[in-house]
Amino acid sequence: MSVHGLTVDAYALQHPGTQGPQTLSSANVHLASLYSYFELGKPMSELSNIKQEIIKHKSSLVWLEPPKSITEVTVADILDSGTALQHCDNVKKWAAYVYEEWKFHHSAISSILSLKGT
Repeated sequence: MSVHGLTVDAYALQHPGTQGPQTLSSANVHLASLYSYFELGKPMSELSNIKQEIIKHKSSLVWLEPPKSITEVTVADILDSGTALQHCDNVKKWAAYVYEEWKFHHSAISSILSLKGT
């Protein structure tokens, strides 16, 4: 459970759906969570609060066009984990891969986080 938040973020960003209000909020929230973890060094215990803070300001969020393909690492790769430690390591690698695939939106997420004071 220690990496469950990263699992949810990676899965949501790997399967963003079609453009609409829910998808718009989801992509921003989950990318902000991964940005906070990978760039700002926020502990996983704070990611839920960051997501809640971002969603409070959903009217100021913008559509983030998803990457064309994010299939090199998937949730299926996590299933191959033999131990709990391997599972955690594999989730972190998966989340890092998905985060990197959304790199063209990192500056937008940075701006949203700085405006929200997170």
